[in-house]
Amino acid sequence: MPLLNPDGYEYSHTTDRLWRKTRSYRPDFNDTCWGVDGNRNYDSVNFGVIGASIDPCNVTYPGPEPFSEVETAYVRDVLLEHVDRIQLFMDVHSFGNYITYGYGDGTLPPNVVELHLMSSVMGSAIDVHKLPEAAFYRVGNSGILMYPTAGCAQDYAQSIGVPFSLTLELPSYGQRFEVSPQYINHINEETWQGIAASARVARTFYKARTSAPTTDRPTDPSTDSSTYEPTKSTTYSPTETTTYLPTETTTNPPTETTTNPPTETTTYS
Repeated sequence: MPLLNPDGYEYSHTTDRLWRKTRSYRPDFNDTCWGVDGNRNYDSVNFGVIGASIDPCNVTYPGPEPFSEVETAYVRDVLLEHVDRIQLFMDVHSFGNYITYGYGDGTLPPNVVELHLMSSVMGSAIDVHKLPEAAFYRVGNSGILMYPTAGCAQDYAQSIGVPFSLTLELPSYGQRFEVSPQYINHINEETWQGIAASARVARTFYKARTSAPTTDRPTDPSTDSSTYEPTKSTTYSPTETTTYLPTETTTNPPTETTTNPPTETTTYS
């Protein structure tokens, strides 16, 4: 969806340059403050409690209930209709050079290893193309890397079964929300490189799940020749662990057993 909050977007052009919320109006509920923070309005654990304000005039007001806004309800309906087909959901925001995954309260989903791998691949792909003055992307859980939240789109998509649900915070080049026009085209280009890389990772995992039954779980998308192979680590949380797995044991009957030394394998976490 190229634009999720059209009314708020228009209002930012005519009245308030940095308007964040929707433009819904409920005189029976509040007759002075308009709108709801769309990224606090999704159904999730701790809705309206973490990272939000009960004040309708606050920019992080989550609304009277989940999906009170037509914009978020539309996203919900699309996700539920196609959830069996969607492999990757990405919510694009500004600003900060972050790629985050759920959950917003700091708890981790079961496939956190795969989420972290995809985020790292995506960040590396962007960093290859970024301008020298831009910061490297950081990846991790949104509640730990940034701040705790509830009711965000990223968490909702993950909770209903979308395998990979991410939030991308675009770079600001030191100008916060008002990026100079000279950077916009480059941000578009570098961001697309990251999105394409993440899509290739999602396809790798999808092909692995839908192929012949196997007990092996893919841990390295480079096994797929079409998958972008990360060239640079951009995370500030641990990106690599080393484990030792025993190799095949050869026994010479009847008395002597020879064991080969352990090899080393690298896994992402």
